[in-house]
Amino acid sequence: MRGQGVIEIGLSTGFLRPASVEDIVEICREAGISDLELWDHDGFFADAGDAAAVRSVLDGPGLRVRSLHGPFTPGAVLPRADRERYTGRFLSSCAKGKIYGARYVVLHPVVVEGESVSADDIPRSAPESLRLWRELAAAAAAEGLDTAFENIPAGRGWPGGCTWQTALRIAEAVGAANAGTCLDLSHAFAVGDNARIPAALESGTLPLGIHISDGIDGGAADLHLPPGEGDMDWKGLFGVLGKRRFSGRLVIEANSSNLDARLVGSIYRFLRAFI
Repeated sequence: MRGQGVIEIGLSTGFLRPASVEDIVEICREAGISDLELWDHDGFFADAGDAAAVRSVLDGPGLRVRSLHGPFTPGAVLPRADRERYTGRFLSSCAKGKIYGARYVVLHPVVVEGESVSADDIPRSAPESLRLWRELAAAAAAEGLDTAFENIPAGRGWPGGCTWQTALRIAEAVGAANAGTCLDLSHAFAVGDNARIPAALESGTLPLGIHISDGIDGGAADLHLPPGEGDMDWKGLFGVLGKRRFSGRLVIEANSSNLDARLVGSIYRFLRAFI
């Protein structure tokens, strides 16, 4: 897909927690990474009280924060009593995202307790959840951020999982100019949707970013394997992205007991070989 568009390859700090900002700087320096997605659910970046101070540390070596992963709830269900607390955490993430200079915030589509979402008719099946998603998208827009609804594995809120195609329908139902999606490859494996992803990318709206990892066919598990260690059709995926002139972000979100600068650098070079 050479010459087809400018693709950024970034690194999620999610599986590096509880690493500090200084640890992240060193890992990125050794791996050759300059683009970050900060995990703001738990760990260092969620607890850091001064986003401006964090940004000053990252700015020194030229690290750019392009996105944040916002907070989520267990099983993707939002108890009604927890709504104010949850939305407050999300607002805090968006405020930090603006300070960091992020473009978008990744959002798991949490479902209001008592509702069951039908992708065929979101407004009727889950009116309160849709109202919540619209509220969160508006909060992100107020801070100059896009909202990337992410496909997620099965949980109480999504008994069969939320596929990327459903995430696209959610973004469409939200109807906001800043509503888009984040495609998580490991989550696609977890719901048995991975083989359909290249074809699904052939037409329609492309994701704002793609969480890059691998998985096992038929495993129905959210493994987040390092790319190349599973069954993802990388040639097919990048072939479609090249054809569509995708110019979004690839965010490494891989899990390993040996996730260090050497492995991150190896993943980065693996992906670069396809671009």
